[in-house]
Amino acid sequence: MVAILDSGNRELVFASCGVLINLMADEEKRLLLSNEEGISKLIGVLQEFGRTDWQLAGMVCQTLWNFSAKITSAASCFGEEESQEIVDILTEYLDDETVTEGIEDDDVMRGYYLETWKTEFCPVALDLLRRIEDNQSHLEPILS
Repeated sequence: MVAILDSGNRELVFASCGVLINLMADEEKRLLLSNEEGISKLIGVLQEFGRTDWQLAGMVCQTLWNFSAKITSAASCFGEEESQEIVDILTEYLDDETVTEGIEDDDVMRGYYLETWKTEFCPVALDLLRRIEDNQSHLEPILS
């Protein structure tokens, strides 16, 4: 399932995310995502499809949410760079001032796009962002 995230095929990625959401709800299956570089691949999906498919972006966030259910540190859960990358992407994507940039001036399409963003993406993305930020350490490591 994780390998499919690299396919670039929206339908396959969507189906894979659906399966991963369910797998990540099972604590014993979470290692699968880590071992297969799944966090980086999910970040790639957010970057590739996020602004054009809010439903898929929401599914990626739900996968990461389920994966991080027992989080105590964002860096140990996702990786230092990866957790910051997720924060940066979500902060950008949750900005309601820029969400419709590049969208056609078609009122129906714009309305659908905004509704999907508000209902499919924002709730889980905001929860995930808060979870990561709440578990980020801003302390410098002690060097020995």
